[in-house]
Amino acid sequence: MTFQQSGYVGQGTGQGGERQYGSGGSQIDQILDTIMFKESRGQNVKNPTSSASGYFQFTNSTWKGAAAAAGIDVSQYPTAMSAPYDVQRAVARSHAEKFLRQANGDVSRIPVAWYTGNIRGQSNDVSAATVNAYAADWMKVFNGKQAAGGQQAAPSNQAVPAATTPAAAASGGVK
Repeated sequence: MTFQQSGYVGQGTGQGGERQYGSGGSQIDQILDTIMFKESRGQNVKNPTSSASGYFQFTNSTWKGAAAAAGIDVSQYPTAMSAPYDVQRAVARSHAEKFLRQANGDVSRIPVAWYTGNIRGQSNDVSAATVNAYAADWMKVFNGKQAAGGQQAAPSNQAVPAATTPAAAASGGVK
């Protein structure tokens, strides 16, 4: 199945339509690259089963709050997918940094917070086992980026597995 056949609709910037990873450098850049890889495989896409969209799969309600908090004009970019990559990344950075502060720098809390919308990982929509499985897989990707010095290539034209994205889960993506 190709990415387009998966039901996600959007565009990217890489050869296969994907956003290339490997910003390297800082821990927050590696966190953002991991989020983008797990959520959209580097594609600016709309989830077919929720309002989640963009490279980082923000739901519309989360996007409005997180974008406003990051100083982005939500009337200009009402959804994540409507914003250019650099704007989406700036909002994701602000949102991830907030979670990182709340977790006292504990990176292992980031996937839990991204999945459920809160640092404690509480969700009425998703089981703890689902959240924990997502977090464990997320940490494998993140730790692989750490070992590779932040360099990790995005797969070309791969479908986003529904079970690995919060946007595809009942929670509807980042909260």
